[in-house]
Amino acid sequence: MYGSVRRMCESEKLAAAGIQEVLLLQSTSLLRKYISFIDAAWTSLFHRHFVLSSVDEYWLAKQAMEAHSSQYLWFRHVYVLLSRYMFANSFTRLQIHHGNSNST
Repeated sequence: MYGSVRRMCESEKLAAAGIQEVLLLQSTSLLRKYISFIDAAWTSLFHRHFVLSSVDEYWLAKQAMEAHSSQYLWFRHVYVLLSRYMFANSFTRLQIHHGNSNST
């Protein structure tokens, strides 16, 4: 996906549409991925662009996962309980330049 977004930025289609930047979800190490809400503190301290979920937002996401019972297999139960992505997401900013893109 990242490569597709970068190519779109370089093609000037986003700049032509008036979009000046794109936020890309940052991947984390396996350890950080599965330390649940504990990673939220690290994320808020060391990342400039981030979103923290409230308890209500967590429960809403959990209910959405449970609504698709055929897809809610054992490993997704683990993900919902332990994944930091249910609680905290950090982003890298990709500025849109004509014919060139740089992340900051």
